[in-house]
Amino acid sequence: MKHHACIAIGINQYQLLQPLSYAQEDAEALSAFLLEEAGFAADRCLLMTDASPSLWGHPTYPNRENILNLTRRLCNEQVQQG
Repeated sequence: MKHHACIAIGINQYQLLQPLSYAQEDAEALSAFLLEEAGFAADRCLLMTDASPSLWGHPTYPNRENILNLTRRLCNEQVQQG
């Protein structure tokens, strides 16, 4: 799916709210489905969870700053590729 992108966000441990049990697993499952079954390109899918590894040298913990940085980077990469 050349023109589709995904940002899958799953936060289990909030600072001020009760922890969730499956948000991270749900985001990981959605990302895996889109990559493996729906044909999304890996460079167009962002997975942002409490424990996801850094991407393009940026942390992927899903806070406002990281979400904005990574979406800008994703958009810039795609514009440069055409």
